[in-house]
Amino acid sequence: MEHFSYKMVKKTYAEGCDRENAVHYCFQCGKPFKINEAEYCEKCNWWKAPCGHCGCTLDPISRIEIELAFQKICGGKCKLNPKKRKKSSNIIKNLPKESFLKWVEKFYPDLYSEYTQGRLAWEDLVRQVEIRSGLIFIWTS
Repeated sequence: MEHFSYKMVKKTYAEGCDRENAVHYCFQCGKPFKINEAEYCEKCNWWKAPCGHCGCTLDPISRIEIELAFQKICGGKCKLNPKKRKKSSNIIKNLPKESFLKWVEKFYPDLYSEYTQGRLAWEDLVRQVEIRSGLIFIWTS
């Protein structure tokens, strides 16, 4: 079953998300909004829905899932983003390691198994996940 947020990414893309007056759908509540009327969040590089939701309001796992959906469905680029959204959104900073491991267990069970059995070091696990997902994970202590 598809996650609600994934459905909203697909719905937005299907309706022509790269037009000036494109209608987007909030990934959390589903409310439609036009991006030419939306505020842009400099912190997460997402358009803010009128309800105030953006990437900053998501839990870490949902944020990753939406970023992956964006990469898969939209090719990871948004022509209408003020910063052209090149690949800036594929960087996930300071995700709690427990959340990262839960996400890896869900999407990459083979890597999770190798890691928990001691056959894969932490750095190698992160690198393999980055290669497979197209995301970059950064932790600062």
